[in-house]
Parts: sequence; C-alpha cells; structure tokens
Amino acid sequence: VKKGMDYVPHSWCNESAPEWVCWQTKLNAKLPASNPGWWYSTLAQGYCPRQMGPNCTWNVSSVQKIVNKTCHKESFFTSVERATPSCFKACGLRNVTSPCWTRCFFQAVLGDE
Repeated sequence: VKKGMDYVPHSWCNESAPEWVCWQTKLNAKLPASNPGWWYSTLAQGYCPRQMGPNCTWNVSSVQKIVNKTCHKESFFTSVERATPSCFKACGLRNVTSPCWTRCFFQAVLGDE
C-alpha cells in the first residue's frame, strides 16, 4: 500500500497504479458536488477591451492587483512546504521538478486522509 494514499473504491487508484493516478483521484474526491471544479476559458473571439457590445462575451471590469510571478511562486511554495516540513527537508534544496518534491507537494495538499 502506498504511504499516504487511500484507495477509493471504483477508481483507477490501486496498488499497481502510478502515484499521479491516486493524486488525481484524491483531488477529484475533494471537490464537492456543489463545486465540481468546472472552469471555462476566456476566448479571444469574445473579448471586448473597452465596452461590451452585441458580439462580446467578456471584458475585464477591474484589476485588483498585479502580482510578480517570482514573488508569487516563492510565497506559494513556502506556504506548501510549511504544511509538511520534514518531508520537504528530506528532499534537500527546493527543486519543484524533482519526484521527491512533487510527492511532498501532493502529501501537503491532499493530506493522508
């Protein structure tokens, strides 16, 4: 049995499945029926930069804040690492593409439940 992974009946997650399959199953299980994780893409064809017109489907009504990508990543990763510090410490220096860091990330985000 994979540590930190519960196997959901009738899912693709089983003892022989790759870890990412189990992560996907657990992520889906965390979404309630009232918010199943649907989203939409804002397509360029419907964008009107100034005013809404008959062929417009969306525009930007206001910008609350612009965040620097590097600053955001540092803050986000640090917050995630605080959730399971011993796991991340065992990985060495932060390498967000390493298998160790990825496992710790999903352990922090999904928990052991």
